[in-house]
Amino acid sequence: MEYYNNLYQQPPDKLKFDEIFAFYYNLKGASKADEGKFGEAMENFDKALELNPELSAALFNRATIKADIGDLKGAQEDFVKVREI
Repeated sequence: MEYYNNLYQQPPDKLKFDEIFAFYYNLKGASKADEGKFGEAMENFDKALELNPELSAALFNRATIKADIGDLKGAQEDFVKVREI
């Protein structure tokens, strides 16, 4: 019983909501990209990266969309960042 009492008294770890929401926006962006809604996809990837700049999946996805819409310079910059992460 003492073990459970000690567990209850310990404060929970700080939840990292920014990382959770960044993951959500990345998934939402991928869904929009699959629908061919590249503008909405870019907005979601940008939001994901605003919340977690180290989310390489969102950065890679954004780079891919940039390449698809012809922004090759922007795509190259994002791909370089992915490699650095």
